[in-house]
Amino acid sequence: MPATQPFKRKPTDAQVRDLPFAREGQRFVRLPNATGLYLVVGKTAKTFVHQREVRRLGERKTVRLKLGRFPELSVQDAYDRVHEDSKAKATALPSRGPTLGEAFERFKTAHLQRRGRSPRTVEQYEYTLGQLLACWAGTPLRDLADDPARVAQKHDELTRAHGPYAANHAMRCLRAVYRHARKANPKLPADHPAVAVDYNAEERKDNAMSRDELRMWWAKWAEIKNPVRRELHVLSLLSAMRRDALCKARWEHLRVAERVLHVPLPKGGAKRAFDLPLSRGMVASLARLRRACEVYADGTPWLFPSRTSESGHVTEVKQSKKLAFAAGHALRATWITQARALGLPSYHTKILANHVTDNDTHDGYASARALKREMREVQDQMSRHLLALAPKEARALLRMPRTPRPRRTS
Repeated sequence: MPATQPFKRKPTDAQVRDLPFAREGQRFVRLPNATGLYLVVGKTAKTFVHQREVRRLGERKTVRLKLGRFPELSVQDAYDRVHEDSKAKATALPSRGPTLGEAFERFKTAHLQRRGRSPRTVEQYEYTLGQLLACWAGTPLRDLADDPARVAQKHDELTRAHGPYAANHAMRCLRAVYRHARKANPKLPADHPAVAVDYNAEERKDNAMSRDELRMWWAKWAEIKNPVRRELHVLSLLSAMRRDALCKARWEHLRVAERVLHVPLPKGGAKRAFDLPLSRGMVASLARLRRACEVYADGTPWLFPSRTSESGHVTEVKQSKKLAFAAGHALRATWITQARALGLPSYHTKILANHVTDNDTHDGYASARALKREMREVQDQMSRHLLALAPKEARALLRMPRTPRPRRTS
């Protein structure tokens, strides 16, 4: 029943006493100057009640607390009770703490950017929390932690809509942001919101190629018409670099005299920057690539320019389905597999593939800088092994381009 407000200011006991009883049912009279204070007028009684909103399991609900009947409870006493209840609520109820959106902004600034995480990592977090979990941007972290079933249900929804890997990644991002926020807000529940999530099974792809498969791969590679694309696949195979780092490589990162390609922002951010030793086969590929770029996009700063990409460089390494051969990460897996088949030192191949080595106490004492020559020898050995599997039709495209001799002048 809607409330009426016959009083413009705080009423006296006499005014409440003169207020007529209801002929049928009840009517609510809102009393001014006190939030949520009402007088419920029935057929034979007048009762003061305090109406307020509470949050239960993430939902707001309205509750009414009976204060007492008039005249046993005076108007002044009713007002005093409401003020006391409001004051007690303000001091007793804990703060809901930061929302997911606020916690992520803090996480991005204080953790991701300050620790030099790669731009790709930041982009993945922004996509996950800014799009997949955008509906919770204004939701307090406490509410999510208090209702883990709600989070588990969201994981199920994301699995159906975006796949098992994206759903798992979203929950890991939520967990990381929550744990970071809890350091500054220790009153948040100890259990993170995703504690009830049953993560989807994840299997590592078995897409590395054997020697026989590599021979077939080289035959398919020779059918590619675009020379920039051809060299992208060659360098992916010979360098074992990750797609993002290789596609963003620039000519200014190449130091021919030292035979290295500087990788400023690999996976793990700027702190993991390294110089990749170049084999003779990789140098030949870069020479062919340079000549192709002079025709395809002269003056481009990128090793692998693209006329259709907004960034100006290649972003996707997949080839047409007609060729149907391995690309991208499969070539990195092939390099690692073939290195193991040749029995090359594990520490050297980990460094060349930019894998973590400091999680082993023994390897942590080794210096990649002091083993620069040995690293290049391993790189040369790997390139010779992989290039030797190319058939005749492919080898014609793998030759070092000849530099024309300068003409004599009389």
